[in-house]
Amino acid sequence: MKQPDSSDYTLFQQYAQLAMQDQLCIVHREGTYLLAGQKQLFYDTQLFSLNNFFVEVWYEKNSDQMTMVRAFQELHRLDPFLVRVSLRELLPDR
Repeated sequence: MKQPDSSDYTLFQQYAQLAMQDQLCIVHREGTYLLAGQKQLFYDTQLFSLNNFFVEVWYEKNSDQMTMVRAFQELHRLDPFLVRVSLRELLPDR
């Protein structure tokens, strides 16, 4: 992922200011699903990439209702998702 330029930042700002329903429509229509995130006690999360930022979508487990959408550009915020990534499948068999 390339470093965001000023136009990317403007897209990020515009997205972050949208209502949650509009954010959800855009991320499901134009985003790329990356992976399921950390399982929380009451919530599940999914991670998407959209343009040059990431979007985290939170679902309530009992109802499967989307309860929160968080857009971010800071790479350290990927850490909770990366613990679920395994590279073993990419390594040659020994």
